[in-house]
Amino acid sequence: MDKEDDYRVSITGEIPLVEGGISKIFKHSNPNYRELASSQLQLLTIGSAVGHKNSVVMIEKDKLLIFGGKQREEGYSASNHVYLIDFENSFKPKLTQLKSMLYPRADGNATTLPDGNIFINGGTAHTDKDFSIFTPEIYNPNTQMSYPLDKGYFRRNYHATTLLLPDGRILVTGGDVWNSEIFYPPYLFERDINDKTVLAKRPKINEINKTLNRGEKFNISVSGDISRVTLISTGSKTHAEGSESKFRNLEYEKISDNEIQVSLNNNPNDLQNGTYQIFVLDSKDVPSHGKIVFIN
Repeated sequence: MDKEDDYRVSITGEIPLVEGGISKIFKHSNPNYRELASSQLQLLTIGSAVGHKNSVVMIEKDKLLIFGGKQREEGYSASNHVYLIDFENSFKPKLTQLKSMLYPRADGNATTLPDGNIFINGGTAHTDKDFSIFTPEIYNPNTQMSYPLDKGYFRRNYHATTLLLPDGRILVTGGDVWNSEIFYPPYLFERDINDKTVLAKRPKINEINKTLNRGEKFNISVSGDISRVTLISTGSKTHAEGSESKFRNLEYEKISDNEIQVSLNNNPNDLQNGTYQIFVLDSKDVPSHGKIVFIN
């Protein structure tokens, strides 16, 4: 939409549709109900990451990640495709297909984590809820690699919500079941000297102003090894879409062992006014508890 030309809308590019594919049998058993051993569906082809059933997050400035979705018509299953759209040039955006997710997902949820990776959960491989995807995965946009996590206990499809909590855990709730679950991402754990899994030691934000003014430098009192500072918009999500999803790596300068200085870009088009969670991370990308701040 060009505001300088009477707000006219023009097509700048499009995600290609799948025109053929591999035919296979996708079997799924629902652990919460009777065994559906006889239930199977012929998936004619894997669809493209298009339509109202995909999941989108913004990473850094002018970059969108699109996960999954489903082409219309019954002949298509959900997609496991991932696309990156870079619209630094609004009239000539760059469209790049990345490596795929592990699972096809329609109506899944994509949630940005403090380390910049994407937690993807829920959704279905087809329109039938009995083909729900119970296994979440974490997708790394830099390496384009994805790895599975422990299965959830309940299906999370249309109307489900997934939110990052300030302590780094993930709230998964709703859908067509009326309950919630909490996921603990791997960054919350480490191995001790006896090779036992224990809670990871985490850096800490001791003190920070609750309101941060764009274009100004501000100091943060911290504890621990600090290697990164990240900013994530607070959650606002439904129908697989986090409409407020924004992620930034912030530049910082070490003032002392217990204090860092961060500056925000003065351009309001780079980072909009609003409520965000700010995290500090150590060299292993273990995040602190997030602090909620307002940027204006």
